[in-house]
Amino acid sequence: MSVDELIEAAAELDERTAGLFERLARITAQATGEHGVAVTVNLDGKLIDLDLTDAALRLGASALAAEISSLTAQASAAALAEGFATLAPLGDDELAELLTGI
Repeated sequence: MSVDELIEAAAELDERTAGLFERLARITAQATGEHGVAVTVNLDGKLIDLDLTDAALRLGASALAAEISSLTAQASAAALAEGFATLAPLGDDELAELLTGI
């Protein structure tokens, strides 16, 4: 590969990845339970918002913790899937297949 081809490939990669980190940083996902608990997580699966109704507060500590944990896991999986969907078009067919198969 010549230097000119490398420069052209780098420019194409720059165009394809422009704003990628900003798009990934904006990814969030929500999950809402039946007991008045709603969580929002970022792409890392970190809990960034938690809404509790009065009914949720009456669940008791153990049940509330279990509900928050379960919903956080659900939302984390959704955020990760959205992150993979964002990355898939940037790779080749093999990478896209690997990302969508997870």
